[in-house]
Formats: sequence, structure tokens, C-alpha cells
Amino acid sequence: MIFLSHDHNDFSRTNPHRRFPAQPQCHAMKKKTTHPTITDFADTHDGNQAKAVYLAAIETQTFADPVQPLQTFTILRTALIAVSKHPAKVIPVFEQHTTGMTDAQKLFIAERVKYYFTNTEFGINGNEEDEEGVILTGITGPLRAYIARLERTSLPQVGDIRATLKEVFRKEMERLPQVLATLDDKDRLNFLCKLMPFVLPKVEAVAANKGEPGDWG
Repeated sequence: MIFLSHDHNDFSRTNPHRRFPAQPQCHAMKKKTTHPTITDFADTHDGNQAKAVYLAAIETQTFADPVQPLQTFTILRTALIAVSKHPAKVIPVFEQHTTGMTDAQKLFIAERVKYYFTNTEFGINGNEEDEEGVILTGITGPLRAYIARLERTSLPQVGDIRATLKEVFRKEMERLPQVLATLDDKDRLNFLCKLMPFVLPKVEAVAANKGEPGDWG
């Protein structure tokens, strides 16, 4: 459990053998020319969380350099803890440390940071270590809403889908004569019969007095 001090707006780690010890031991972060290996991450809660971020960055290739999201994740853990009692400051702090990133990259970081704070219990300094910790909802709540907003903006808009489909059909119609020329007579006729209802108006029987004034009966 990670313990929070009332006198200082930060967290102190009281027992190195607790299940949630301190920052990940990621030596490669000190050298930008090398990347961390799996053995560079401490076998602790924080270390395993950092390793998961690094591996996800490699797998998704959201970032050209997987060390960048790892560094941002590590910095944000500390920065957001400092404003955990002020939810309105969470997203401005997050945006400050993700300036210049794309929405997809911000979404990647936000999801990993939210997962960390959702699955990490924090205790107050002075409490017994066997007491149940708390989740910092002052951080997870704003991040959840922020992620939902990023996900909505990343969805394709209806207008964009319609324009894309129109372009696809336009290109296919240009190729239609060449495609029909490759078919034999039977298949070509069958295709034209199926296409006909979409091109020509459907003929329907209409009563002679429909739309006319009075009764012709």
C-alpha cells in the first residue's frame, strides 16, 4: 500500500516489501540511446505497471519511441498524485505533460494512467499497514470522462463515412465497363437485371381516377 502524508501533498513509501512499493527501477530512462529490457523493471506493483505500459507501446506502435510513453506515464503518476484532492486540476495537468501528442497517443497514456490509479490502493501516513487503502477517485473520475471524450472524437463522423462511400462507388462505376467486359453473356445479363431496379424507376399499376377530382364511377 502507498501512504499519503497529510502534512505534505505527496506520497511516501514506508515498507519496501509492501505490495505497492515505489517507482519502477527502469535504468534505461537515464539513457535515451538505449531501451529498457524486461529485467530492468522491478518486480513490484509500480514496476509491473510500468513494464505493461512499455510492452503495450511496443505492441500498438502508437509511439515511434516506446520510451516516450513510459517516461510520460512515470511523470504523470507523481504529478497527478499532487492534485488528487483537486479533480478540476487533473486534466489540465495531464494536458500539460502530453502537449504535442496526437489524440491517439493521449488516449493511450490516459488509459494506462487511469488503469494504474484504479488498481492501486493508497493509505494515509500514520494508519496501520493492514488497514484497507483507498482508490484516488479524484484522479480516476476526471480521467474516465476525458477518455470517453477522446474516444468520441476518434470515431469517424457520418459525413466522413458518406463521403468515403461515395468515392468508392464513383471509382467502381468508372471501372464497371471493363468489369462487365470480362463476364460472359449470361453473367452480364444477370448482373444488369439485378442492377436495373436501382437505376430505372419501378413500374406500378395506377388506377385511372387516382389523383383526379370527383368520382368517375
